[in-house]
Amino acid sequence: EEDCDHVLFWLRCDKLRKCDRFSKSDPFIVIFDKETDQEYGRTEIIQDNHEPVFDTPIKMPFLPDQVQRIRIEVRDDDGKNGAKYEIIGSVGQKVSNLVTKWPPEEVQLQLGILHKNKPAGNVYLRPQAAPRRVRAAKPEASRPLTGKGSVGEKAAAAAVSSDERAQLEAEAKLDEAVRMVSPRTSREQGGDAAA
Repeated sequence: EEDCDHVLFWLRCDKLRKCDRFSKSDPFIVIFDKETDQEYGRTEIIQDNHEPVFDTPIKMPFLPDQVQRIRIEVRDDDGKNGAKYEIIGSVGQKVSNLVTKWPPEEVQLQLGILHKNKPAGNVYLRPQAAPRRVRAAKPEASRPLTGKGSVGEKAAAAAVSSDERAQLEAEAKLDEAVRMVSPRTSREQGGDAAA
């Protein structure tokens, strides 16, 4: 596992333009690094739907000390499980603009390709902190205390365990907040099944 934080993006779209002549589009989303074109991930394909709510989140590294730019591309599947496609629309954004709100909020972006002077639709991203492993305590803090009642050693050990507790509590609060505002409501899931 990489030694960095990750973020999950839950995605949905609405008002997507029609790409197929006799049916609705079959959308899926791909997220790329805007500078390198590295693909971070893609959602599943949803058939005949201009307001898809995707069940597959896209996970990517989050590097808060760097400027990260991504390109979000909404595609219409034209066969071979996404190997053939038409671009419905795309939009670029800084990752920091998507993950800095607390509690996490869904962000709406308008897709940039116009079709017959009409927008291509909207994409919505909801961030969630990805689960990550808990690192072991630093060796200095886990060494036995030297000297009877060494205040300095005890304080260092307490500080490390306090930091770990605070980090775990913050991650738990973020996960709870995202669950509370998650787009996966039973009503929407029922609507997807009906569609």
